[in-house]
Amino acid sequence: STSVAKDPGADLGDSFAFLSPNDNSRVVLAMTFDGFLVPSQALNLGYFPPDILYRFEIENNGDAVPDRFIDITFTPQTSRSVAQTATIVMSNRRGFRSPPFNVRFNAPTTVSNFTPQGAPFVVTRDATSQIDFFAGLTDDPFYFDIVAFGRFNASVAAGMPDPTRFNRSRDSFAGYNIHTIALEVPAHLLRGSADNVIGVNAVTLRQRNSTRLSGAEGQGQVINSGDFVQVDRAGVPAVNTALIPFPRKNEFNAATTQDDANLRFADSIIG
Repeated sequence: STSVAKDPGADLGDSFAFLSPNDNSRVVLAMTFDGFLVPSQALNLGYFPPDILYRFEIENNGDAVPDRFIDITFTPQTSRSVAQTATIVMSNRRGFRSPPFNVRFNAPTTVSNFTPQGAPFVVTRDATSQIDFFAGLTDDPFYFDIVAFGRFNASVAAGMPDPTRFNRSRDSFAGYNIHTIALEVPAHLLRGSADNVIGVNAVTLRQRNSTRLSGAEGQGQVINSGDFVQVDRAGVPAVNTALIPFPRKNEFNAATTQDDANLRFADSIIG
């Protein structure tokens, strides 16, 4: 949408949730953002903005209201060759942590380089919670032909749906990197009254106020303050991209899973 197109660090691509193929007692959670990054820009653009809050919302009792929060923030980048530090906090309500959800740990990011094999992924396990964490650039895992989709939509709008538009079989994301945050979490930390059924939503948030300082004293700094406001969200893939009409895309990004459960956008999707 237009609200996040100009804010790539907060522009989510996809969110993923699946059982670890190596251990089904653990759940992999991942979000991607700031995509279409060519490998030659890995060093210049392969960093994590320190002024954005990245959050996984976990719903585990069937009421569409998040019950667990995993928040990730990053320290500023100080060098192209030095890792940033991520802080990972898990709570059962925003700002409230209590056992067994009293999880807080730090972990380094994976620093990109220009070697042919790429930088080895740095995965950190927190000894207390047994949560694994990774943050770095990866090949974009999404496969989609954006041009074909646009042409197919045009054929639908013209009253002559033409599925052969997809015969191009091209991946618009091939060859591009994307920023990825991934965690492998013991399932018992996510489980609630719905037992093994959870809902996962990824969101990005920024503080409400931003002030740019000018002059020698300000040194070009940006001071952020106020409460955190949601910028983007990604739960079910491509809902906003494919189903929400253009005039409501910004509204959808700012909305919640409760809004979805209350059918706030149903008329636009069905109509």
